Amino acid sequence: MEITVLTVNPFQENTYVAWEGSDAVIVDPGFATSAEFVTFRKLIDENGLTLKAVLLTHAHVDHVMGLQRVLDYYEVPVYLSHADLHLWENYMSQAALFGIQAQPFGFTPIDYPSGRLEIGKVAFDV
Repeated sequence: MEITVLTVNPFQENTYVAWEGSDAVIVDPGFATSAEFVTFRKLIDENGLTLKAVLLTHAHVDHVMGLQRVLDYYEVPVYLSHADLHLWENYMSQAALFGIQAQPFGFTPIDYPSGRLEIGKVAFDV
């Protein structure tokens, strides 16, 4: 598995892109700007990757602020532990604390399974 780290947004959050073969997963898409998102898209395109899913380690604003950009461009599932749903549900309040205008996402993420999570050829031990 190959992994690239993109350090993004004013919080300097680390967004990870992991891939095996042509299957890719993004972890914590914290893109604050279009330029940061374009850097991610170039990584996907230049490596001939197909994005298969979004994984969220937790739902703090710095980890999800670029999620809508990803979902507007790619039709992929989003995974988040049920233990962090309270953060997900309060995302807009979190964003407001930092002066960030946010819109609700309008869906509930898929809960991580316990054990091994396999998405295409990419696998994680959860």
